[in-house]
Amino acid sequence: KREPKGGSKVPNPRRKPSWLEEAVSSGESALPPRERPFVRACGSAKPHQGGGWARRAKHQAPDEIMAAHSTREPLTADYFYRFVRQREEVRIRRELLHQTPETWYSDPEFRWMRSTKLTNVKRSDDNMTRVVKRLCEDASSAWREPDTDRDTLAKLYIFNHALWRAFGTPAFAEAVGFLWHVGDWGEEEAAPVIEAAMNVWRRGTHNFTDAYRPPRALRLVEGRARARTCEESARRLFTSVCRKLRPLWLACGAIASVARQRRSWEQATCRVMQVPGYGGTGFLAKELVQDLMHTPLFQEWDAKRQSWLNIC
Repeated sequence: KREPKGGSKVPNPRRKPSWLEEAVSSGESALPPRERPFVRACGSAKPHQGGGWARRAKHQAPDEIMAAHSTREPLTADYFYRFVRQREEVRIRRELLHQTPETWYSDPEFRWMRSTKLTNVKRSDDNMTRVVKRLCEDASSAWREPDTDRDTLAKLYIFNHALWRAFGTPAFAEAVGFLWHVGDWGEEEAAPVIEAAMNVWRRGTHNFTDAYRPPRALRLVEGRARARTCEESARRLFTSVCRKLRPLWLACGAIASVARQRRSWEQATCRVMQVPGYGGTGFLAKELVQDLMHTPLFQEWDAKRQSWLNIC
């Protein structure tokens, strides 16, 4: 029965407490493992924005949690720069110095980094970004040739990056490579991509990344298909993702025109956001354009230095 407007709500004794309410009574240990580092860093049990937990917290967070969040001391600029420095030091110790994990964290205040995934300080240091840049080397060389059809190549740059990011793992990108001969995007053109994804899946490697959505959710579906050894389920999944790239393919020409004429990553992102599946917060559109900033769409060749220079 609906309560009259303004009336007091009677607690339901059968309602199971939310994870956020349990955190109030049980402490940090009640939080999902992926959320604990954020609590230590931010000083409250309010989860990060963007996920289902954040939506539930909006309606279920107790008054004491909201009060604690509003009264806590704000993070300082010094804390932020120490955080950035610590994150880069971890990358150097792991990747360049090949040190053991126990030596990665010099600042005790940031030991929570051990239990969460973080991006690198510089996007160019991400493994996926490195793979993508390497796959585009031949295309970048072709761009400098005087007889190259740059309008077509610009569309291929956009579509290949969108395809790689739709799945998100270096294993998938390397298996597919740079698609040169794409005059349209339909079942026939997608067939080799789907077969490449199936080969990655059969090796027991993920095609979908767990770094962002929607690939993170699709990774779970991919894993369930592998657990059941169901090739048909995996094939349907990969086919569905490829089919959804059709609107992006149709918009590649317009996106390339904005990027090349206006040299503005903001305007290019806004144009990508008009494509079905890339709107909302604009995160996927931003990811795509950030990849494209390492291409001739936002760079020019400096013959004297023999290198590409950003002009955005």
